[in-house]
Amino acid sequence: MDRQLYSCPPEVHYDYDEYRQVPADMPKLSQIFAEIDEVHPSGSTYTLSQEAHTEFIAIHDSINERIRQQHQHEHDRKSILSKGHGQLLRLAAIYTCMDQVLHRLELKAQNQPIPDWSFEIPVEILKRTKILLDYFIDEKFAILPPPREMNSESDGYDWHRLRRILELPHVNITPALISQSHIQVRKNGRYCRDDALKLMEDLKDLNLAVLSTTSGRGRPTTILRKRKLEDLSEEEKDLMFKKIKLDKDKYVA
Repeated sequence: MDRQLYSCPPEVHYDYDEYRQVPADMPKLSQIFAEIDEVHPSGSTYTLSQEAHTEFIAIHDSINERIRQQHQHEHDRKSILSKGHGQLLRLAAIYTCMDQVLHRLELKAQNQPIPDWSFEIPVEILKRTKILLDYFIDEKFAILPPPREMNSESDGYDWHRLRRILELPHVNITPALISQSHIQVRKNGRYCRDDALKLMEDLKDLNLAVLSTTSGRGRPTTILRKRKLEDLSEEEKDLMFKKIKLDKDKYVA
């Protein structure tokens, strides 16, 4: 619990007279930490409730998707996001601990029975902690240089994801392979086949690949076949290596 989160928000001028005063019965920090020292065993392990575990999986996937959406050279942003999973759990454990401490001190002041300590993180606290995490991530992003543009707003092509498809070490590419490579955007916890097909159609429209359909025992399968470099015009090569910024060493066709 000794790890710190650093936040550098812009300067804001406050009128503190508008803020509510701290309640008179609010425990002092010395009381809070004395209570923790008394009842909280050292080296304790917190676990997620079943609902919190399900929620954490969804949050975990959303953070991973944000990492994948960053430009390939945005290492600082990727690093900040990659630490989000662990920070979320640590903050949730601290939140669960402090929430119980305040409740225990309140019950003590009222001479009420005090429940046993719980080491299970409820889903409500995990959701509140996610709000805190998003705040810290946004504040960290705010002190970084502006992110690089990943998409072209004028032509509608997602150059970043098109490059990732072209970098796949395969000549023939299917929608399933694109999904398995986590290239398109995840929607409602899953990858949409139509999004993969849209990216394949874009590469066909740019004349960098050829689409074909195979019919087997199941439904027809759409296959994208990358064109060989020697078959591309100079204009198409400029598009691939200058516009899309594809690494020639990674191109397999």
